[in-house]
Amino acid sequence: MTSTDSNRVRLHAGLLEEFSNSDTANLLMQNLPSIPQDQVATKDDFRGLSNELRTEMADLRTELKTEMADLRTDMADLRGDLKSEMAQNLRLIVASQLATMLMLGGWVAAVT
Repeated sequence: MTSTDSNRVRLHAGLLEEFSNSDTANLLMQNLPSIPQDQVATKDDFRGLSNELRTEMADLRTELKTEMADLRTDMADLRGDLKSEMAQNLRLIVASQLATMLMLGGWVAAVT
């Protein structure tokens, strides 16, 4: 009998004493998986994983903040480019309107 099997036998005997009902003890033993002792997770395992997860989340948070700052910079650059292009287009439209008005005024003067 392996160490795990002997532990399960002792556990079963303890459950029989505690519950004084063999059906309850048998049901519980059937539903407990047979896991080797070295594969059972401990509180220290969970603490280590928790710390690792927190560190990874902090790294992701920092990375996200950096990318958001880069995005804001890109958006500000695009906003500046758009304002510049709109101002240039407005000057072109006004100049075209003025030229059209002068040409129409010249045509009206020539016709009359």
